[in-house]
Amino acid sequence: MTKSFDQYLAEQIATESLFDVVVDPKLANAVLTDRIDAPFLAAMDELFPLPEPDDPEKAGKKDDEEDPANESIEAGGAFKRPKNRPMGRPQGTLFLVDIHSRTVLWSTYLKEYDPSPNKLHQQARSVVLRIKKQLGVSP
Repeated sequence: MTKSFDQYLAEQIATESLFDVVVDPKLANAVLTDRIDAPFLAAMDELFPLPEPDDPEKAGKKDDEEDPANESIEAGGAFKRPKNRPMGRPQGTLFLVDIHSRTVLWSTYLKEYDPSPNKLHQQARSVVLRIKKQLGVSP
């Protein structure tokens, strides 16, 4: 996360005893991230590989092979579709993602994102209070 916002969030989450904050990603059940794009998914696949499919037909076929949905036709030629690349990196959007299902469990947007240390601390506190409110945990 930009400007070490993850450090401020970890401190606030631990202070409020909202979740267990772990330093070893292999022990995590969910991750809090400011992006859900192809590089994030690649990192998730590396850290938390999903089990192989039981279907032998799918196991032998790679994702990009022989799938017409992965190709586009432009100017008379077939080209591979580009991978999910964001145009820019938005600031202030956060996602809580389950590592097993890759499901976004919760998200929020910090309207007035400010990267100064005091504001990052306040914004991390605000995020924790939002999560607590949605979970029905008293402040």
